[in-house]
Amino acid sequence: TYVWMQRIAIGVMVVLFVFCIRALVREFQAMRSTVWLEYIRELPWTAVAWSLFFCFLSYLFIAGYEYLAVLNAREKLPFHKVALASFVSISMSHNTGMSLFASTSMRFRFMSRYGVPPASIPAIVTFSSISYAVGAITAGAIFFLWHPLVIPTSIRLPFHIQTTHVLGFICLSLLVVYFSAALFRSSEIRIGSLRIPFPGLKRALPQALFSAIELIAAGACMYVLLPKGDPHIPFDQFAGVYLVASVLGLAANVPGGLGVVEATVLLLIGEHYETGALLGPLILFRLIYYVLTLIIGLIMLFIHEGFHIRALVKDITGKE
Repeated sequence: TYVWMQRIAIGVMVVLFVFCIRALVREFQAMRSTVWLEYIRELPWTAVAWSLFFCFLSYLFIAGYEYLAVLNAREKLPFHKVALASFVSISMSHNTGMSLFASTSMRFRFMSRYGVPPASIPAIVTFSSISYAVGAITAGAIFFLWHPLVIPTSIRLPFHIQTTHVLGFICLSLLVVYFSAALFRSSEIRIGSLRIPFPGLKRALPQALFSAIELIAAGACMYVLLPKGDPHIPFDQFAGVYLVASVLGLAANVPGGLGVVEATVLLLIGEHYETGALLGPLILFRLIYYVLTLIIGLIMLFIHEGFHIRALVKDITGKE
C-alpha cells in the first residue's frame, strides 16, 4: 500500500507540474496591456520591496502553522524541512485550482521522504487545512467588527444586511466555540480508521495567530501596491476586502482564485478609484504572490528532486 501511495504521489506531482506550467502560460497571456506597464513604471521601488516582504511573511507564517500541524500529529521534523514542503506544496496548489488535492499529494511526497509515517500525514494535512479556516474566522472577527465593510447596493442580502457587522459576530462566535472545544476536548477525532489529534488550547491559540497573520500579510502584499493619494483606503478596511476576496477565490476552486479575487476587490472598492486604476496593482500582486512564488517553488522542487535522485544513484552504485 505504501509503495502504491508513493507512486500515486509521483504521478500527481507530474500532473501538477504540467498544470503549473499551463498556469504560468495563462498568467502571462492575460497580461498584454499597456495600462499596467505604465503603472509599473511609475510605481516606487519601495512599494515593490514592501510587497515582496509581506509575500515572504505570508508564506513564512503558512510554514509556521504547518509546523504546528507536525507537532500536533506528534511528529518531529526540523522547521526548515517543514518550510520547504510547505512552500513548494502551497505555491503549486495555489495555481492549479485543486488546492486540497494538490497540497495533500505534495505534502505526502515530502513528508514520507522525511520519514513521517503515512498514518500521520492525513492528520497534518487536516490541521493545516483547518488552520486557513481558523485564520479567516479570526481575521473576520477582528476586521468585520473593527471596521465593517459596507455591502454594495448591487448585492442584495437577506434581512436587509448592509455591512459585515453581523458576519463579524458570527466569526467571533465560531472562534469562541473552537477555543472552548480546544480547551475542554483533549481526545482524538476518528474518521473511520483515521485518527486526528484534536488540538488543545496550546496549539489552537498559535494556530489562530499564525493563520490570521498569514492572511493579513497577504492582504498587505496587495495593499502596498494600491495607488497612493486620494482616495485613501485605510488598511483595516482593505484587510476585510482582501479577506472576502481570498475566501471567495478559494471557494471558487479556480487557479489562484483567478478572476474571482480581482472581481471581488473591484466590486468592493472599485468605486473609490478611477476606471482601470486598480488593474496594475491587481496584476502586479498576482505576479508577486502567485507567479513568482510558483517559479521559485518549481526551482526548489527540481533542486530537491535532483538531490534525491543523486542520493539514490549513489546508494545503488555503492551497493554494487
